[in-house]
Amino acid sequence: MTTSRHPLEPAVRLAVVLCLGVDAWVHLRVAPDMQVAAPGGLGGGTLFRVQAAAAVLAAVLLLVTGSRVPYAVAEGLGVVLAGVGLALTSRRPGEGRATSQGAGSRVAGS
Repeated sequence: MTTSRHPLEPAVRLAVVLCLGVDAWVHLRVAPDMQVAAPGGLGGGTLFRVQAAAAVLAAVLLLVTGSRVPYAVAEGLGVVLAGVGLALTSRRPGEGRATSQGAGSRVAGS
């Protein structure tokens, strides 16, 4: 069974692979700076390295197979990992403490 492909599909595939490569490079380059919040644990740096690995995997799959699945993998992993990263890193260590102290002082002052 043959599938008809758009004439621009190879160019689009190459563009996506290049973008995924840039994505992986940026994430790997910034990862050490993002690990500062949790030096020995699951910090932003670890999440950035996972994102870089996912981008490389999607790029390789796209180059090797040429199917549409890696496009979905690239988009899905990007969205999911970005959401997880945001959820895990949106609360910085000092923020929770300052908020709870502020609430406690309001209650005590009432």
